[in-house]
Amino acid sequence: MVGPGRALAASALVRSGFARTLADRANLALYCAIGLMTVLAQVTIWRSVVEADPAAGPIALAQMVTYSVLSTALTELLPIHVTLRIVDERLRTGNIAIDLLRPIPYPLVVAGESIGVAAFRAVFTTLPILGLAGLLFGLGRPATLAAGVAFALAVLISVALSLAIGFLLALVAFRYLTTLFLEWSVNALIRVFGGAFLPFWFFPTGLAELAGALPFRYLYFVPVSIYLGRVPPADLAGTLLIGAGWALAIAGATAWLWRRALRWLIVGGG
Repeated sequence: MVGPGRALAASALVRSGFARTLADRANLALYCAIGLMTVLAQVTIWRSVVEADPAAGPIALAQMVTYSVLSTALTELLPIHVTLRIVDERLRTGNIAIDLLRPIPYPLVVAGESIGVAAFRAVFTTLPILGLAGLLFGLGRPATLAAGVAFALAVLISVALSLAIGFLLALVAFRYLTTLFLEWSVNALIRVFGGAFLPFWFFPTGLAELAGALPFRYLYFVPVSIYLGRVPPADLAGTLLIGAGWALAIAGATAWLWRRALRWLIVGGG
């Protein structure tokens, strides 16, 4: 059970992550521009696809534009790489020794700072991308009110899952004292099997089945599919529960690996 002292410490860490990212506000316009260019590239591709197949029709194009906007916004929001970089910076500078002396467990330290960064991005990057991309390219409404509510819950689950995955991957860095070798390879894997650019319904059967068996689909594909009404109303609750189950399972694996990673760090660092 988290006591009042730890709750206050965690809150302070969230505020610290938010404030530290605010100091980097000069890059906000750049992040938004990159997000908009990403959406533009995807929209251009899907328009070409629809023009080549007139049977697809305007509804298919509108859905893919919405999919592109939402998946790009989620890319800016999810803190997987933020978590990796926080741990990498602490390992390289040796400041992790100070973090380990704090009264709050180190995984919660990283989670608090990552959530602070995610909150900052939600306000200053994700929402502007949604607004500008919606004005420039169009953004459809949720298929139903229930789909809209379920989408909001699915985004919360995706944030929790990304935190768990990010820290689980970062713990591997305790063995090698860097996360750089993980970041690019893992990013590509997550983007493909998370459905960041291409929805699973366009995947070959075997690849779609593999992607559907992995937790990464709850980062992009599942939330956006819910928004678009691709998940039947009767399946919404079950889909959300499975996503929450994945987040809890990976958080449990992280707690187990944390004990081993701490021993690696002590042995390696003396």
